[in-house]
Parts: sequence; structure tokens; C-alpha cells
Amino acid sequence: MNTHDSYQECVRGPHCAAPTINPDTGERTGALTFRAYCDPCTGHIATRIRDLPVVYRELRAQYGIQPTLTSEDVRVHTSRVDPSIPIREDLDALLTEIETTVASYEDRVRQQLDMNPAPDMSWGHPSVSGSSGTQGAKVH
Repeated sequence: MNTHDSYQECVRGPHCAAPTINPDTGERTGALTFRAYCDPCTGHIATRIRDLPVVYRELRAQYGIQPTLTSEDVRVHTSRVDPSIPIREDLDALLTEIETTVASYEDRVRQQLDMNPAPDMSWGHPSVSGSSGTQGAKVH
């Protein structure tokens, strides 16, 4: 049985899916919960995790689409006579963040469950299974 004393603020704080809002200041704080995340945030995070494979595939597919170049885009020139390849730094950064975040969470889960280290990732980047498990993205 949980008492009010065992409750804590949802760790998503002001980003909580069910925040408490101070009527005087408008300040948002996380809902009270006896776990790290409140039930609405747990559902929100689970949905986002389920969406990751589709989002990742859609972003990877964008590499095959020639974007309209802006002044912020970088062109990679090679010694070959082929035209330069436009690189979308924003897309590349987002894909890298997804890969790093998923790998770091996988590492933590494998450590908690006393599982063997993960094999190298299929997209060719080295696994982070040897890391301390202290890295990771903050979920908002």
C-alpha cells in the first residue's frame, strides 16, 4: 500500500504528460507518482519507443531524396566526376542521436538484466555495450 509520503514528482518534471499547474504562477511540475514516471508519461514514452523504428526508416529514406539546398547545407566534393552529394547535417545529427540513445538504453537494460553485450549495430556503427551505462538522452 502506498502512502502519500512514498510519492515523488514524475521525473519528466514540467514536461510531464499530466503535470500539476500552480494556479498562481502557472509553473508546471510533474504529477505525483510512486514510480519514476507517472502512468501517462509511461504510456507516452512507450508510444514513442514503438514509433522509433518507423521514424528511423523514414529519416533514412530522406537520404535518397535530393533536398532543395539552402545556405546552411554542406556539399561534399569528391575527386570523381560525379556531382557533389548534399549532406543534410540536421538529418545526420538526428539519426546519430537516435542511434546513440537507443544503444545507450539497450546497454543499460542489458546490464540490469545481466545479459551479454549487444552485437554491433546493423547500421555499421560500433556498439556502446562496453560503456558505463551512464550516458543517455533525457526523455521529455
